Amino acid sequence: MGMHTRSRRGWLLVLTGMLLGPPIALGTTVNGTLQIGRKAVLLTPPFPGITLTFSGYDSSAPSYGSYSPTGLGGGITVITLYELAVNGTSNSTTFRITGFTSNPGVSYLLHLTCNGVTVAGGHATRTYDSSTGTVTYTWSSPDPLFGLSSLSVGTNVSCAVEHS
Repeated sequence: MGMHTRSRRGWLLVLTGMLLGPPIALGTTVNGTLQIGRKAVLLTPPFPGITLTFSGYDSSAPSYGSYSPTGLGGGITVITLYELAVNGTSNSTTFRITGFTSNPGVSYLLHLTCNGVTVAGGHATRTYDSSTGTVTYTWSSPDPLFGLSSLSVGTNVSCAVEHS
């Protein structure tokens, strides 16, 4: 192969990379079903008259709703997926997963899709609790919400978790 052929091939690879961008990292997608449950909490003074309504799934006591399958692979488990409404107005979504032996970093959750709406893991406010191995992701405006607060208790919602 002549020098010019190798040179053209090299430039072709450079141009292709510039036009198409870097390779896309594909993750693993685990499909699941969220069955809507609901818990309402009426706050007491100093916040009288404020009702917090959690719509979705939470495995902590008192638990409500369900999510199946909870396993994402590698010992990681979904323990919470709910939308929070304050006095009837939805304002955030929380997704909590556990089973980590160390902080997985910001790149673990790529996307979460429920009810036809997708949010990016990188757009969430993220916390890691090393004592429980739990990561909590929270999305609020301007990120879209899943519309879980408007669904009836017992409604099944298709979800997909894409992770690295």
